Amino acid sequence: MLLERDLIQSVGFRNVREGGEISGFQFRVRMPSYRGMAASLIDGIGVSIPGIVDVEPDVPLWTLQGETHTLAELWESDGLRWPLEDAAIITVPLAGGLPDGVHELSIDLRLRMSYIPAEHQPSRYQVTKHVTLSPEASGSPFRYGVSLYSFMSDYGTVLDLETAMAGIADLGATGIEILGEGHVPNYPNPSQEWVDEWYRLLDRYGLEPTNYGSWIDTRLHSSGEKGRDMTVEEGTAALQRDLRLAKRLGFRFVRPKIGVVSSDLVPHPIWTEVVEASLPLAEELDVIICPEIHSPTPIKHEVVDEYIEFIERTGTKHFGILIDTGIFQDRPIPLSPGSCPAAGPRSSTASTSTRPTSPGSPPTPSSCRRSSTTSTRTSKTSRSRGSPCSRR
Repeated sequence: MLLERDLIQSVGFRNVREGGEISGFQFRVRMPSYRGMAASLIDGIGVSIPGIVDVEPDVPLWTLQGETHTLAELWESDGLRWPLEDAAIITVPLAGGLPDGVHELSIDLRLRMSYIPAEHQPSRYQVTKHVTLSPEASGSPFRYGVSLYSFMSDYGTVLDLETAMAGIADLGATGIEILGEGHVPNYPNPSQEWVDEWYRLLDRYGLEPTNYGSWIDTRLHSSGEKGRDMTVEEGTAALQRDLRLAKRLGFRFVRPKIGVVSSDLVPHPIWTEVVEASLPLAEELDVIICPEIHSPTPIKHEVVDEYIEFIERTGTKHFGILIDTGIFQDRPIPLSPGSCPAAGPRSSTASTSTRPTSPGSPPTPSSCRRSSTTSTRTSKTSRSRGSPCSRR
C-alpha cells in the first residue's frame, strides 16, 4: 500500500478510546527523510489544532512497527526503527477527543541527523494540513459508499487499488463503486490473479461491491466517410459484456452510460432494444441495469418517463434508475476564490470542482483548472438505504 505524498496522512485520522471513553486522537505521519532511521533519533512532535489543542513535542505517543512508546522510551530503544515505507501513528491525549468535521492540524516534527553538525539540529519539519474527522458509522441511518472515480487524478500514478480501498474503509464507508474501463486492468478481460486480488482486498477492508460503471459508446464508428451510429447488436454486445464482468467481480448493479443525442442527455434510441435484449441475461446473473439521471436532465423529464414506461411495460425487476443527486441543485454553487464556473448548458449547474462532477460530464475550461497536492480525500461519496438504484 502506498503512502500519500503529504507528511500528514489523511487516512488514519480518528479519535481513540480507552476503557470505553474517548481519551484522545491519532493521525499518521510519513517519514520526511529519504531513508528510514532508528527510533532513538526522533526528537518529538509538537501538535496543534487552533482553539482545541497545543502540545509540546514530548507529549504525543508514537506507534512504530506495532509498538507504542513515549518519547523517552524511544530514546532508550535499540533496534526499533521508523521505516521509510511505514507511517508512524501519533496519539495525542485529549479528554473527549475531537469533534467531527474539518480540522487544521499542524505538526512540528523533530529528527536528529548524525551527519549534520549538532548546532544545526534537530531538523524540523513544520507543516499544516486540513484533515477530516468522519462521524462513526455505527448506528447511522445510511450505509456509505465511495466511487473510485473520486480518486481519478491520483489513481494509477500515486494511488493503487489497495491504497484507495484503505482510504474508503478509513472513512467508515462499506461500499465501493468502480468504472470498468477506468479501474479494471486489461479490461474487459482481467486476469484471474487480479480478480483473486480484488476479492482479497474486499475481504481485508470489509467492502462490498455496489455499482459498476460501463459505457455504450454509440459513436464508436462515427468518424470518417463511412461513419455510422452503433447498431442494436453492437450495443447489446457491449452491455452484456459488462454485465458478465460485473457479475464476475461481485456487483449487482450496472450503470451503463448510454450515448446521448441532445444537450439534455436524451439517450440514443437504440437503448430500448439493447436493454430489452439484455434483460434475460441480467435476470440470469441477477444484475440490475441502472442508467444514470444526471444534470442537466431533471427528475421530471421525458427520459425518466420513458425509463418508467419501460419498467411498467416489461414488468422487469432488473432495470431501474440511478440518481445523481446533483439534479436537485436549484441555485448556483458559490465559487471559492480563484475558481471559475464550469462550462455547461445551464448556469445553475456551475461547479467549483476541478474535475467533472461525474464520468462523462463536460470538463472545466482549461483556464479554470487548478492543481492541488494537499487534498487527498475529496471523495465523491454515495449514500443509500440498501441499494444504489431506484426501481419502480
